[in-house]
Amino acid sequence: NSVLSSAKDRNRTTILFLVHTTIALALIAGQWNDVLSQSEGLWTYDPARYYYDAHRLAESAFSSAALPSNNYMGVFYYYAAIFTIAGWNPVAPAIVNSLFTLMTILLLQRRIRNICTSDRYLLAFSSALLIPELIWFDAITSRETPAMFLFTCATLLWVKITPKGIGVSISSALPYLVSIGALMFVRGGLVVPAICAVVSTLVIGRKSRVSVLIAPALIVLTMVVAGTADYFSGTLGSDKTLKQLYDIGALGTRGSESVWNSDSLGLKVIPNTWWQI
Repeated sequence: NSVLSSAKDRNRTTILFLVHTTIALALIAGQWNDVLSQSEGLWTYDPARYYYDAHRLAESAFSSAALPSNNYMGVFYYYAAIFTIAGWNPVAPAIVNSLFTLMTILLLQRRIRNICTSDRYLLAFSSALLIPELIWFDAITSRETPAMFLFTCATLLWVKITPKGIGVSISSALPYLVSIGALMFVRGGLVVPAICAVVSTLVIGRKSRVSVLIAPALIVLTMVVAGTADYFSGTLGSDKTLKQLYDIGALGTRGSESVWNSDSLGLKVIPNTWWQI
């Protein structure tokens, strides 16, 4: 009620959410179950490993010894908690993921509510529930949905937007810090961009001459950090990675795995130099 004042618009959002969830459940039955039925040696999709590793974690009473080494440990605990409460099945994660996607959209709508009084524009955010990628990632045990929710919290909870300008919401400091901490375990590479986004927003909100100079610099810094974090952390190796990207562009394959065919758009925009990367 605090986001959409019109009962009609609330009902429309509810219908969109039910359509979103229904399609997600249909994807489970039509495709996701087939992926999960593969033997462990055939898994080439991370969410399938998350599904089974989270189950092992739940069965071991949340002992980290049951998990392989991974940069996204928080994802395992997230799904293990769901399996502990609702049992080991692919439906429960899809429903919980869909609820988190809905909360993400409602948070966006609530933050904009103070500067946008028309429910018509706020309702446009609800239509994001029908974006195919959101539905797919909600249907499977992916890291994208919890990461999206936490990143949204980490960039919006501490920012207070009003017609008079942009400020800090002191009452939201604790939830903000919790979301930043959780984001470190779910998708650590997003923490620095999230903090830079908050700082940039607050600087822009000051409406001063200094902010005109500082804000663009912070935005560029965020892009540089986000683009090079994997490289400096050792995830990427310069010669090896560049050769792999070139091979994908030239051959349409990654090792023995087919990535694109000759007509794929991705093949035409693959970077071949570090400057393009």
